[in-house]
Amino acid sequence: MRECGLTNIDYITQLINLEVLNLAYNQLLTINSIGSLVNLKQLDISWNNKIDISPLKDLVGLKILNLRRCALTQLIALKPLTNLQDLELSYNPNIIITELQYLKKLTHLNLENCNLVSIYVLRPVVNLEELNISKNNIVYLDAHLNEMKKLQTFRVERNLISDLKSIFKHPNYNNFDEKKSINIFNQTKPSKEEVRKAKQIIRIERQNLKLKEIPHKMHQTAFNNFKQEINAAINNARQSQIQFTANVVHLFQFMNQFGFE
Repeated sequence: MRECGLTNIDYITQLINLEVLNLAYNQLLTINSIGSLVNLKQLDISWNNKIDISPLKDLVGLKILNLRRCALTQLIALKPLTNLQDLELSYNPNIIITELQYLKKLTHLNLENCNLVSIYVLRPVVNLEELNISKNNIVYLDAHLNEMKKLQTFRVERNLISDLKSIFKHPNYNNFDEKKSINIFNQTKPSKEEVRKAKQIIRIERQNLKLKEIPHKMHQTAFNNFKQEINAAINNARQSQIQFTANVVHLFQFMNQFGFE
């Protein structure tokens, strides 16, 4: 049913044995009836601008999902989809990716051109074999990248990364190089002026470790991604004093590296 000009799919409720469904390039705004397709394993609803994906929460058996160019802003509906293995989210520039931390079975993830500034939220997603974070605003790759020991293909071109040590230290870096499966070219090193402006974007209170917003040039969604990811890290850290201290160190290391005060 790809490119059929569909505006609704109410008639598919009886197709309960369906396992693969392609609804790409239509004009769908809602997919309320899709929750009845409990046997669905693969779904493509890419290129449906401004679609409401909340009904996806019932498709807990999904393994492959394509949401490319759907003008998404949040992924709350994906939190229950813990069986997802392959997720395509590219070209959703207003998206908040916090819920991805719950999808620990993911092996393939595409976040190209999603206006991200950090992938900290992916720390628990250690089974990734292929990751595309190209064409974003990422300035720093944390050492947790090394925890993704199964990573075989990694695309990170066209970001703002000035320090590539985390990539070079990855246990599979030699495999990346041999297979030509890593692309780290076209990085744009932040200038002193960009660092100065970055200081105006993010301010961390050292007493309560809460982020404050002030007028800034960075895209609002990119800033929100960073803010939510750091706040999530802080909340998780409160479970133990040791881990909390470790996260405090992580935050200030990040600030020091890029000149944040």
